[in-house]
Amino acid sequence: MPPSRVFASPLSLPFVDTFTRGDGAIDSPWLGGTNWSIVNNQIVNTPVPDADVIINGGFTADTDWTKAAAWTIAGGVAVHTPGSGGSISESVGVSGNFYLATMTCGTYVAGSHNILYGSSNIGPSRGATGTFTETNQADAATLGIGAGSTLNANFDNISFLPLPMSQLLNLIIFSESNGTAQVNITRTDGFQGGVAMNWDSPTYPRNGVIGMISHISANVTCRLVKFVDGAVTLVKNGIVTYVAGAALRIVKSATTYQMFYNNIQVSTNGTINDTGIVNNKYHGIFSTNSAVQLDNFSIT
Repeated sequence: MPPSRVFASPLSLPFVDTFTRGDGAIDSPWLGGTNWSIVNNQIVNTPVPDADVIINGGFTADTDWTKAAAWTIAGGVAVHTPGSGGSISESVGVSGNFYLATMTCGTYVAGSHNILYGSSNIGPSRGATGTFTETNQADAATLGIGAGSTLNANFDNISFLPLPMSQLLNLIIFSESNGTAQVNITRTDGFQGGVAMNWDSPTYPRNGVIGMISHISANVTCRLVKFVDGAVTLVKNGIVTYVAGAALRIVKSATTYQMFYNNIQVSTNGTINDTGIVNNKYHGIFSTNSAVQLDNFSIT
């Protein structure tokens, strides 16, 4: 494993960045790279994904996919008929990885469908034709399409592109491992943004914490997750009411973490005591797509 690198002298707290400057590349002390930029006095991220992990995403043959009872592959599309729910999937994902997923629903009659990122992480529930693009974090290897029992529709051209964690974080090295970090978030359904704390490296991030606003089926949720040598664990989560521009805040004191959204605590206090995390001093922001706009980052 490459060692962590320190890119600048640690900054003292408090620190505030309102991003009120000209459009263009984000500058020092941020270490997020060229995929992060200032747009209209907010910061956005346009990560470059890795290659598609799906095999036979165009359904050109009835191979490679694991199909629940109501699914078939014929005529170059995946078809779900009413009768039972379930998924069509491939076990090609990595738990903890974020993916940029795209699928096309070509014919739709009734029911609901969603993009599946493992055992329980699913994208927004939909009932329409169209090409849908979103991001999410896998909690198991199974990637594919989920269906309600009444779904009558067909699908084509599905892809899952891994998003490197180093491109999803924009960090600064600070003098303290404890603190209160927050950022205001405006987002489109299906994309994630939030606060990053206690990371070990901006270029090879393996250990750290993310507090993010996400979308699980019909619910907007806030999720506090930790990464230990790249392996992810959900620490706390809760359903919230999304408010455009509201702040997500993480309070970290020793091994206790609290998560707040729109000034309301989400779930109860969480404990993270991993030695590879709690003393790290890289803090900052997190985003999976330019459909997320972040503003007014502060850490005290």
